Amino acid sequence: MENQPISELHRPMVPQKHNQRLRRSFRPYQPQQIMLSETSRQIGHIEWWPTVRPPIFRPLAEVQFLPTHLWLVGPVLYNPSIFSPPGKPIHAEEMEKPDIQLSDTSIADHIEEISVTQEIAGSRRYAEKSKAERKLLLKADLVILPICSVVWWVTYLDRNSIGNARIMGLQTDLHMTADQFYNCLTMFFIGYIVLLVPANVTSRIFKPNRSVGVAVIYFGVVLCCMGVAKNYATILALRLLLGCGQAYVQFLVIYISLWYKRDEVALRTAIFFSCSTISGGFSGLIAYGIQNHLTFAKTGRAPWSWLFIIEGCVAIGIGIIAFVLLPRLPDDLQKSGKKHWLFTKEEIDIAVVRFASYNTAHEKVKPAQFLEVIKDPKSWLFALSQGACVMGVSVVGSFLPSFISTFGFSPIQTQLFSVIPYACAFCTVLGSGFLSDRLNRKMPFLLGSFVIGCIGFILLLTVHYKPVDIFATCLITASCYTCILLVPVWLNINTVGFTKRGTTWALAEIFGLIWSIMGTRIYNTPPLYIKGHAVVLSLNCLACFTVFIAYIYMRRMNKQKERLVMEYENRGEVHPDIANNNSLEEVGEAHISFSEMQLHSRPRNSIKSTSEKECIPVIFGTMEQLPELPSTRRLVTGHNKEGKAIFDFDEVLLPVNPVPVALSQAGLSNLPLGVTLIHRTRNYPVKIQGSTEELTVDNLRRNQGEKGIVCQIVDLPPTPKGTPGYLHRNQSLDYGVVLKGSMKIILDDGVEHTLNEGDVYVQKGTMHAWKNITSEYCRFLTVVIPSEKVEVKETMEFLEVSKVPGLSD
Repeated sequence: MENQPISELHRPMVPQKHNQRLRRSFRPYQPQQIMLSETSRQIGHIEWWPTVRPPIFRPLAEVQFLPTHLWLVGPVLYNPSIFSPPGKPIHAEEMEKPDIQLSDTSIADHIEEISVTQEIAGSRRYAEKSKAERKLLLKADLVILPICSVVWWVTYLDRNSIGNARIMGLQTDLHMTADQFYNCLTMFFIGYIVLLVPANVTSRIFKPNRSVGVAVIYFGVVLCCMGVAKNYATILALRLLLGCGQAYVQFLVIYISLWYKRDEVALRTAIFFSCSTISGGFSGLIAYGIQNHLTFAKTGRAPWSWLFIIEGCVAIGIGIIAFVLLPRLPDDLQKSGKKHWLFTKEEIDIAVVRFASYNTAHEKVKPAQFLEVIKDPKSWLFALSQGACVMGVSVVGSFLPSFISTFGFSPIQTQLFSVIPYACAFCTVLGSGFLSDRLNRKMPFLLGSFVIGCIGFILLLTVHYKPVDIFATCLITASCYTCILLVPVWLNINTVGFTKRGTTWALAEIFGLIWSIMGTRIYNTPPLYIKGHAVVLSLNCLACFTVFIAYIYMRRMNKQKERLVMEYENRGEVHPDIANNNSLEEVGEAHISFSEMQLHSRPRNSIKSTSEKECIPVIFGTMEQLPELPSTRRLVTGHNKEGKAIFDFDEVLLPVNPVPVALSQAGLSNLPLGVTLIHRTRNYPVKIQGSTEELTVDNLRRNQGEKGIVCQIVDLPPTPKGTPGYLHRNQSLDYGVVLKGSMKIILDDGVEHTLNEGDVYVQKGTMHAWKNITSEYCRFLTVVIPSEKVEVKETMEFLEVSKVPGLSD
């Protein structure tokens, strides 16, 4: 683009008709600040999946041997965006003219109109993490993830051991009939169902390290007791107790997601879930070794008895490790104020900031959310899909050795061949986690997995040939374990509120377990198990249907909210959810800023080339947090009822990016702009005392009619060579001081001056632009005081105000 004189600049305008489509390409981000004092109110929001995708691997805080991202969870507290009236359109033929761009959009607007002259390849950028945050992630990856993974591994190892024990002679030695063996399978699920909801809800109260650690020790002891059982009744009772203990381990599904942000948890969760497939393979190998060497003739104890005892002792040891080493939740660590053996205070503070991006710190159980679960159609769609997954996994875990033995293999060969399907499942779970992260789409993988499962069962029903049968079991196992990874992702990212999320997850698990109980009763027609395969096949088909219905339903809900937002914008109003600063925890999924993820979370790229003669608006709302930029400690004083001076707040503020895509699309910078709001007032003069807090600290933007003072720190990214500044005029008197680095101020006649560290400026409503002329961020503090409009004395006209997005508040 050639340089043009300022007189030829054209005012940017944007077609309003594109607002709705572009809104889907925008993501809200994390809150600007996290309050560290108990007296402050935390304001957060729901983070959508980023339009800016991370590199394929972002493992172990940049250590290249563990990939990332996927699923879970727990959105609870959120900081909604404010949508204000849209601006005017900019015409495509004007796009090539400006070098320094003007904007007439009020900074109160959360929709900024910026023209796009070309598709900007490579402009997507994932903000690099700070050194402290990378250390936090590294510690979490080296401690939390392995402990959770090993606990998950031993849980499935102990749960499914009875299937291998049957091949090793359990049913024969205890003189059990086939129906009695199926009853033992059923009792596990009954115990699991009874304690599942209380376990999910109370694990937060009892602390996850305690509840999970004690639960693993408990069911390890129960499994050891099964190793010395002498009759059917004892096995039946112990299977019931085993199910009760393993119900508490399910909280790990939520726990692990609370240590990672959504763009980090994908393959970590895939690795976590893949341990259930590894357990199946290990169980077969362990059973093979025991059956070969720990025979009754050599030890006086049956091989199946040694299987239970050995796997039970392994569980006890892992439970002790989890109890001692597994950290509490980030907000609990911060609240305790005690020194932690793993994380420093700074790392805990960062973890809390990350945690608060989609969770409420110290959130309590809310009975009203139990009713919301019943009323929400998504809860039942989740439950139906999860039911098919859990039933498939349970059937595979309990009957896979039995299936393989009917193919004509000996007991020892059966134990070895049972490893193959689990190895396939391990690869597909990791592969689906990786690809769903890379493509940022869940629906194709989930639907595809259910379809693959259907194909596997059809092969078992129609083809009776050893290689094909083994291949079919591989398809079924891979399908079940992939679905049980992706369905919880879908559930958790679309459920708001700690209580509702836990209850919805429990409801889905209950559906799965009830169907699993049915699965133990329908697989009673060996050797072909036609009835069982047909029932599970039908449930997989039902799951495909529910996934599609859920997609349609969530898409419809999103469109309704988009239309409602547009109605408020057209009237120049702010939705009550935004105006009242209602959090998603308070309003729930009906909140205007909440968007259903529809199983895929990557918004389609809306940027088009100029050949399409279409200009795209850029939308601003809740802002991206920038932990890689310096944080700021804010100390706020006040008065108590007796008039004595007190400290109201002692907080750490992190910069946010109020213009997440605007700078790159305008060609001004590929790096994010950082803004740290120090304080703003609602009006001037300021009312310091009174029952209502006049010094607002929770939002960068003024509401309509407010004329208060804004104090903020700005981190200006380096301006690429040959690119312009952003020419704008504020209706304000601005005081500023450069804290670090250097920058240029350019006036509308082209005159410029350089400001270095320590220099101050007074900006009196002139048309100007800023340029960072260094290779590092330039940080400056500015105080913005509203003023009257600048009047041209010769014409008696007022100069037009055009503000820079995110700063001219």
